[in-house]
Amino acid sequence: ASWVNNNATVPCDYDVWSTDGEKGLEVCWDVIIYDSWTVILDTETPYLNRLTVRGTLITPTNPEGPVGIHANLLDIKGGHVIIGNHTHPFNGTYAHITLHGDMYMHGKECTVPIDEGDEGCWKKIKVNG
Repeated sequence: ASWVNNNATVPCDYDVWSTDGEKGLEVCWDVIIYDSWTVILDTETPYLNRLTVRGTLITPTNPEGPVGIHANLLDIKGGHVIIGNHTHPFNGTYAHITLHGDMYMHGKECTVPIDEGDEGCWKKIKVNG
């Protein structure tokens, strides 16, 4: 799945995560935020297999509730994940990045080492670029 505007196939430049119900995002999906896109993380994501950020994923400074990412793999490929900064601090109640590495998805006896590709069995944050 990739971020799209109003269920169309045309990419958007700016969107709010809480409208993901309109996009049909489901549990265990791979989601990509492409270059030059900005997505405002104003809620908690569903449990994702992989979240690839090439654009910008940013939280509001004063969200109404908790905000967070639930994923097995957070892959930042030249993009930005921003949860406040020195001029615009995060003043919400709670923000988190939770990496699951779900044994039910990958199995208890996983033999793929963490450094072999992206399909390993472990939770991982990759930052490239």
